[in-house]
Amino acid sequence: MPYIRGDSCYILDEENKIIMAKVVGRKGSGYLLERVGICGTLFRTEKQMFRSEEEAERNKKPLPPKIKVQLSDY
Repeated sequence: MPYIRGDSCYILDEENKIIMAKVVGRKGSGYLLERVGICGTLFRTEKQMFRSEEEAERNKKPLPPKIKVQLSDY
């Protein structure tokens, strides 16, 4: 079901944190979103938007392990 202006949704950021957002517009096949409590807008497709926090939680993808570079003392 498509989103309309003013709808709330949940999105995942780069670190798999769930963020609440509000639809402020539509451009082509994507949506312009305003993150609640954070300045700025994002562009996301409908596949990247979720109706509930639980749905967003189920769609989290595993993150690759962080590699810490250890420099030699020499």
